[in-house]
Amino acid sequence: MFRWTRSRLDYVRVQLPATTGLSADQILLLGDIRAMEESVIQRRLWSARSIRELLQAAVDATVSGGDPEQARQAFDKAEKIFQDDVQTKNRMLYLLGTLLGGVAIAAIAWLVLEAAQRLGVQNLAEPDKLISLFTFAGMGSAASVLARLSTIDLKNELRKIWVVVSAGTRPLLSIALASVVYVILENDLVTITGFQGPSDQKNALLWTAAFLCGFSERFAMDILDRLPFANSNASSPSDPDEPSAGR
Repeated sequence: MFRWTRSRLDYVRVQLPATTGLSADQILLLGDIRAMEESVIQRRLWSARSIRELLQAAVDATVSGGDPEQARQAFDKAEKIFQDDVQTKNRMLYLLGTLLGGVAIAAIAWLVLEAAQRLGVQNLAEPDKLISLFTFAGMGSAASVLARLSTIDLKNELRKIWVVVSAGTRPLLSIALASVVYVILENDLVTITGFQGPSDQKNALLWTAAFLCGFSERFAMDILDRLPFANSNASSPSDPDEPSAGR
């Protein structure tokens, strides 16, 4: 019926009849079948054989069998298998993107430290603090993805590169937010109840905040909203499922 090769996909397409004499519903269903088949070929799905058989059954039912309702049911089954397969592949790609984002964090940390050393920058955070900051932010981002992976809806996304890129930007965003929050908390621009104490306790606050910045962007937004010059009325409402900074 079809086979995968390194360079191309040899695929025996669903046999579609001429549309002469067909009703509008039959023609629309055949259009849906052709569109899904193109998507199956584009994504090279594991379930392509099962989907192809159901699509061919839908064609036969609507044209030869004269039963559009049964044909639509066969198409709906094929669509469900298609979406489940795309969902699984996209979630795997999302994990890959998150991993690549983590690698990017390590590369950025190394570049920042190397540039600071070569340029003699003195007002940068100490290397061990910078590494800890990026590490906790990356851990928070990874934990967020793993906790929500089963609920991320990617079944309709056919662009594989976009899935990887959107996942890879999460760790990068986390270190940006964690860096800003680090500056705010390190200089006591915002205080959090229960963390006004010795330096060890202050470090615990900084690393916890870095982790939460990676886990939930809403936490960082809450910290920014508490700055004296921030307009808290312009911020979006807090997500009850995400942690926020105590006021």
